[in-house]
Amino acid sequence: MSDSGELAAILRAWRERLTPHMAGLPANTARRTKGLRREELAVLAGVSVDYIVRLEQGRASAPSAQVCAALAQALQLGDTEQEHLFRLAGHATDGGRISRLVPASIRRLVERTGERPMAVFDAMWNLLLWNRLWATLAGDPSQVREADRNVLWLHFHRHLGLSPVRPRQRRSPRRVPGGRPAAQYRPLP
Repeated sequence: MSDSGELAAILRAWRERLTPHMAGLPANTARRTKGLRREELAVLAGVSVDYIVRLEQGRASAPSAQVCAALAQALQLGDTEQEHLFRLAGHATDGGRISRLVPASIRRLVERTGERPMAVFDAMWNLLLWNRLWATLAGDPSQVREADRNVLWLHFHRHLGLSPVRPRQRRSPRRVPGGRPAAQYRPLP
């Protein structure tokens, strides 16, 4: 079986094992399919239904790392399953590189901690995950391109309201040295 065929089969299996109740959706309609419908998965992952169909039929074989992360979160995959999804999509982590893969346990912690602002960064200070309270306090990161979510860069450039800093704090060198050792490794795209 090719990687696109294996990816298609595993996505269908993961979608079918997740019930609407487990995904936090109402389950009060008659269902002909076991598990989530493709439309429900598309809404949860923030991708089009057509793209889910193409992935499950093996016609789209290389989803981006961002789509893989969204699917992993929507399908409530564990760490091993999430790594398998990334590997099938061609995003396997190499040794010596900083993984941008947020473990499922950390994702659950951030989602369930709503009373405190919380965000997850990689070693290069790229914002990977946040909760709603953090977005309310620091500015909504979903309004900024993923490539522009680096807190060090935002600290000095004050881009779109994220990381609001007062003028006297702009030249603060405290964050910069922590980013230098990590700069020798390149995060995955």
